[in-house]
Amino acid sequence: MLLALFAVVSVSTVVHQFDIADDAGRWRSVETYGDLHESDELISTITWVAQIVSGLALTACWVLWFFRVRVVAEQFAPGRLRYRPSMAVYAWFIPIAGLWLPKQIADDVWHASSPPGRGRATAPAGLLHTWWAMWLVTFLTWPLFWIDWTTLLATQYERREDNDLYRIYEFTPAGWASLALHMAVVPTAIVTARFVRRLSAMQAARLNG
Repeated sequence: MLLALFAVVSVSTVVHQFDIADDAGRWRSVETYGDLHESDELISTITWVAQIVSGLALTACWVLWFFRVRVVAEQFAPGRLRYRPSMAVYAWFIPIAGLWLPKQIADDVWHASSPPGRGRATAPAGLLHTWWAMWLVTFLTWPLFWIDWTTLLATQYERREDNDLYRIYEFTPAGWASLALHMAVVPTAIVTARFVRRLSAMQAARLNG
């Protein structure tokens, strides 16, 4: 649910970004069309706050879920997983090490939760690796994604003509990169949802079996 909400907020941001990009490079009369700068700032602020709030809620729920599946995995392979269950929470917040520790924990959980009868082999882990790759892209590009994207617009120019105020926006490469990252939230959310569903299903099957 939170994944879907986060994706909807990101799509709303993309729609607004495209709207601004469509107006980029055009002189627009403020008196005729209204103060576009203030209205755009209001919309961007609302979507940015919604992104932060939904992102924080999603982070909290994700960490709790990750901790839970790590605890359940201990039942399938007691004492054989590399890190304590508490590391399923702490690992995400350790500088630098957070780039690989959660993946190692996820690998162990996936292996322990794989259907029985496979010996030491794991269930196909392509979904796991795809999820992690997309997560790394999101994490490593967080400045462009999480800051208010309107700060990435070039200087806004103004001129007066016959007592009428005109303004123009410039959409920068950083602005386009921010737009692309917000668009990438949708496939990332889909892959993450599939990963959560698959791992949860494997654990439920093991517990019920």
